[in-house]
Amino acid sequence: NEIKVWEVMTNPVEYVKDDDTLDKAIELMRSLDIRTVPVVMSDGKVKGVIGMKEVIDNNWTDGYRSLADMNDIKISVSSVCTNNAESISWDSDIETAAEIMCKNGISTLPVLESGSAVGVITQYDILEIVAACRQREMLFVQLSGLSDSDKEYSDQIYEYIQSEISKISKVGTPSSLTFHYGKYNEGGDRQKYSVSGRLALDSEVFTAKEVGWDIAKVSNDLMKKLTAAVMERKDAKDTYRKRKK
Repeated sequence: NEIKVWEVMTNPVEYVKDDDTLDKAIELMRSLDIRTVPVVMSDGKVKGVIGMKEVIDNNWTDGYRSLADMNDIKISVSSVCTNNAESISWDSDIETAAEIMCKNGISTLPVLESGSAVGVITQYDILEIVAACRQREMLFVQLSGLSDSDKEYSDQIYEYIQSEISKISKVGTPSSLTFHYGKYNEGGDRQKYSVSGRLALDSEVFTAKEVGWDIAKVSNDLMKKLTAAVMERKDAKDTYRKRKK
């Protein structure tokens, strides 16, 4: 089963506007510890990308000798960014993303939907997938949309997943599992979680959604829903085989 770009991309996308100054782009790359960011126009369309290479190439001759010297560069991003940069569609597979990166010698790709930036995928995202597959015996598990404060629950969520996957593995071979987390306000200051799950098992795909206040409980309930769907499908197949006999 192909793993899609949307399953592993970083979202929401961090970007600079084409009329931002270069020092803002530098600060963003420093804070995120990345080398490239998309440049977006006022209509939301991607104009290009800017990276440390463009920063250095365009400022080294102006007397700057280190990034520490470049704290007050009032040059517009649009004047130095790379236009018509490589990008990839949100529904492409990660193999295509890796091929584009290798062919063009780049480490980051803006992810587009209808021409607008919806995320970013990097070579590190792809390497993490390879490592995850090896560590989990070719089961790729991805949790996307988690805020920094929510990530502290990752270990607990993985425990719930492992518990249910052990049951699912008795009836089939799971190859990928993705959870995407969203939040929304339902009155007051508290935020409710909305989680969608997608499980690829043999030649079939199972999906489910769950909503609740507790991220750990929502994740556990969602995983149990997927397990129940798999078992229900197995029972239906068994019943069909018995009838055919």
